[in-house]
Amino acid sequence: GTDVSTISFTDKMTTAFGEGFQIERTRIGQDDEVYVSCKKEEGHETYIARCDSDCNVNASVKFENRYVDGMFFDNENQLAVETNGSDGLAYTYIDFEKGVCGETVIINDLEGEYKFSADEHGGGVTSKIYNGRGDVTCYIKDTAGLCAYNAKEQSVTFLFDWTNTGMIGSFVDKIIPLEDGRLFCECLDRGLINLKFGIVDKLKEGTGRKVITCAVLNTEDDYRHTMEQNVINYNKSNADYRVELVSYDKSTNPIDTFAKDVIAGNIPDVLDISGVDVKNYINKGFFEDLAPYMEKDDVFSKDYYIDGLYDAIAVDGKQY
Repeated sequence: GTDVSTISFTDKMTTAFGEGFQIERTRIGQDDEVYVSCKKEEGHETYIARCDSDCNVNASVKFENRYVDGMFFDNENQLAVETNGSDGLAYTYIDFEKGVCGETVIINDLEGEYKFSADEHGGGVTSKIYNGRGDVTCYIKDTAGLCAYNAKEQSVTFLFDWTNTGMIGSFVDKIIPLEDGRLFCECLDRGLINLKFGIVDKLKEGTGRKVITCAVLNTEDDYRHTMEQNVINYNKSNADYRVELVSYDKSTNPIDTFAKDVIAGNIPDVLDISGVDVKNYINKGFFEDLAPYMEKDDVFSKDYYIDGLYDAIAVDGKQY
């Protein structure tokens, strides 16, 4: 429970590269070597440094004109630097022996569905790359779920939705693949104050519960987080039904993407109507009149509402 030692990265980087550099990312290697990305406060001069266990720089590579979004080790324990821009999510290998940047790999999309890029996520960097293991070159996380990337096959496989794990994807900050195939996850709570930890095992199939799909078109962070937490809480407490959240936050235009799904027959059981042109969908016969259901319900009947409200929210006499 005590600190063994403390080393100033700033002093070490100043000795190696001069004044004015700030630390961006750090990673610990298997041999206790420390890898650091540091960037000059003015300009775009960036170095990726390899340090010994005392944090003395023993090799470095200049990484010019690109912002380092992260660093990770692939399934062959090679260090790569993650970048995320308009051309897609990418990573570049670092060759410390030659002192140069190696191959750059761009992960374009998942079966043409959406790009792992900042521009395709409303301008916010939501995709992150984490260490690989086994056949997985690296893991890719975004707000919706986790994917596995195989560099040899140049394939991306969607693994699971975060809501099915009981964690909100936006708050998952680190993912470490364990030797037995499980994933150790570190996340902040909703207040972004306390750390929480979780281990994701293989998700259980065939629970016997009936699945209810719920589509959410509102991609505002706070709103989506509330919906995700509500789904998580419901699924933990209900033994007969499980809500599966259909999120359109990966799409540049959620309404258009949802409309295409409807045309294709991929219609959810429940639609959250925040931000939706309700009358348009009513005119197309999309919504069902809930009045007959409420007439048979002991709780949500007409008498549940304050005087006048039930009739006020009706459309042409029907409760959509």
